[in-house]
Amino acid sequence: MPVFVVFPSTHEAMSLDRLLTQAGIDHELVPVPREISASCGFAVRLRPEHEAAARALVDSGGVRTEGFHRLGPDA
Repeated sequence: MPVFVVFPSTHEAMSLDRLLTQAGIDHELVPVPREISASCGFAVRLRPEHEAAARALVDSGGVRTEGFHRLGPDA
């Protein structure tokens, strides 16, 4: 079940993307799934085992998010 991190702006999504890449954490920048929001924008998709590390990077990097969401494998 993938974890999606949603952001208030593209800038924030790109910031976490950069931090995750630097930390060597496998992730993907994707459009926000419709199940989460109808608005346009980007989300970061990552495996559940990387959620804690991503949350730590969000906190230490000062990245603003609109939350972490878990969706089924078909999302």
